[in-house]
Amino acid sequence: MKRQRNFQVTGSKGAVLVFPSKVYQLYTTRSWDFLGLNQTVKSNAAAESNVIVGVTDTGIWPESDSFSDEGFGPPPQKWKGACKVGQNLTCNKQKYSTISDLRPLFISLILTMTWYLSFSKLIGARVYTTDSARDTEGHGSHTASTAAGNNVVSASFYGFAEGTARGGVPSARIATYKACNGIWCTSDILAAFDDTIADGVDLITVPLGSVFMSEFYSDPVATGAFHAAEKGVLVVQSAGNSGLAGFQSVASVAPWILSVAASTTDRHFVAAVDYS
Repeated sequence: MKRQRNFQVTGSKGAVLVFPSKVYQLYTTRSWDFLGLNQTVKSNAAAESNVIVGVTDTGIWPESDSFSDEGFGPPPQKWKGACKVGQNLTCNKQKYSTISDLRPLFISLILTMTWYLSFSKLIGARVYTTDSARDTEGHGSHTASTAAGNNVVSASFYGFAEGTARGGVPSARIATYKACNGIWCTSDILAAFDDTIADGVDLITVPLGSVFMSEFYSDPVATGAFHAAEKGVLVVQSAGNSGLAGFQSVASVAPWILSVAASTTDRHFVAAVDYS
């Protein structure tokens, strides 16, 4: 957009701010144990189940055990979102029976109870970049499971690091917002922020960022997070994966964002290599 046209748009009705589109990079089962929050820490599953975590990333792979519906009831009443997933994906268990069905009352009650006990972990999804909210990169599924994935016993990577994979709030609900295509994310991030806030999530995790720090007014994450903070929604953003470069490598510096740093793992994986 030419500079003159930029000024015209900025001054027009309905335009709050205009800034150049930027490209953001994606950032990434021992996280919680490493932080000292092991499985013995007491939690309130009923309270957690009313928490909605919005994940802005590359989408989700709903068939993963981390996002199983087992044991979940219907979405919290505060949820205002939708399941606009595009092709080849559905949100978990959207069909259910009610007492209004033309069946005997006791059967309807049983069906309603079944619906209540096994409804949905993934309660919503939106897509901005492709024709499907399905995660073909793995990054969005990974970060969603780290934040709010179910407890998955005996998880491993081809036998390595076997244990229980789990999220920080395993009983919380997940809504995914696919604003990233491949390893890049652009101006769709702001659209995702608008939707997460309107949909009624309690927490937004944004595991992506730019290479360099930007002025707040030209940073879509900082801008979107500011609007979220005004509505009482906490935004968590990764600080980056370039810690060896020093503090100047941290691009998530807005004071209204909770920036989370990465750390070197405290595990070593040893394997035998057969050269024959």
